[in-house]
Amino acid sequence: MEHHATRLPDLRSDACLIALAEYLHENWSSGASVAGLRRAEAGFSNETWFLTIAVGANTETVVLRRQALAGPLEPYDLEREAGILTALKECSDIPVPDVYRYCGDSAILGSPFTLIERLVGAVPDYRSLPEYPGWSDPRQRTRMAEEVLRALALIQGARWREEPLASLISTSDNDEPPVVARVRWWLSKLDRTVGADRLLPVLRDAAAWLIDNAPPTGEQVLVHGDFRVGNFVCEGMTIIAVLDWEGAGVGDAFEDLGYFCHPMARVRDPSLMGMLVPLDELSRIFEAQMGRAIEMRRVHYYLIYALYFHLSTLVSGFAAAINGADLRAGLGYSKFGRTTSALIDHMRAYEEGNHVL
Repeated sequence: MEHHATRLPDLRSDACLIALAEYLHENWSSGASVAGLRRAEAGFSNETWFLTIAVGANTETVVLRRQALAGPLEPYDLEREAGILTALKECSDIPVPDVYRYCGDSAILGSPFTLIERLVGAVPDYRSLPEYPGWSDPRQRTRMAEEVLRALALIQGARWREEPLASLISTSDNDEPPVVARVRWWLSKLDRTVGADRLLPVLRDAAAWLIDNAPPTGEQVLVHGDFRVGNFVCEGMTIIAVLDWEGAGVGDAFEDLGYFCHPMARVRDPSLMGMLVPLDELSRIFEAQMGRAIEMRRVHYYLIYALYFHLSTLVSGFAAAINGADLRAGLGYSKFGRTTSALIDHMRAYEEGNHVL
């Protein structure tokens, strides 16, 4: 099992605040100072803070993201994510926040960090969505589902083969579907972080199943990798930005849709895909937005991959928490049994040709 440094200095400590103020003075504006700093409640990977910068009588709040040393999705690479966000401005019409600064000098705040545009809006997740204004109206939920698939269409329309995006998105040189490479990567990571002799059989068996049943490589598109409510900034039912691109890559055109239908994201109402609309309504909207029908078998496969990804992050997060990372990373371990059952049930349903998600 891997063991390495997992503790970052408290960003609110005097030493960090002094270092941050010096950085802002040199790289933001002469005389810039820290007027406020508050950590966001969400996020179990890279730290997310709201930083208020004062320059004279003027203030501006930005998002500060500090790269984690350890956690469920390590190794983290803020430089890559910042590069992807910047490249998306040139290679797509996807609404994303501007990246103002990237700093790779770990001597300043303990690890690399970025300063990113703060967009004013709500970021409801699948837990808080039922309390979100308008959610109780099916027509409003349909409106948001249309926005979700509009965002998906923009993602899939990104010109990922063009620079600067092309060099940031990893692709395989062999004929294996990209999802297979990701499954192999997760299995290797779990062997290192948990221990090959301690890894639960379900994770190894499910990985083999996903490799054996991977759909043939079809249309390759940009894949967000964490496509769900909770990663969208909203004004009412309109999505004004798509966040969290650390897992972006190239993959199947139905991968993000399968992730969106993740069963663990709709526990409060399993009939609503993404806690928004029933499957038949989602299919109707998809066909209207994309000009083609959903390939349900592919969507179901990628839903199963999403469950495997979720289960792997639960186990990896628990291991990271034991080793001293953010203890919140281990809180999801209580979901292990439910996620495992859903994974097994959906693999069985897939084999039986039952694609009711």
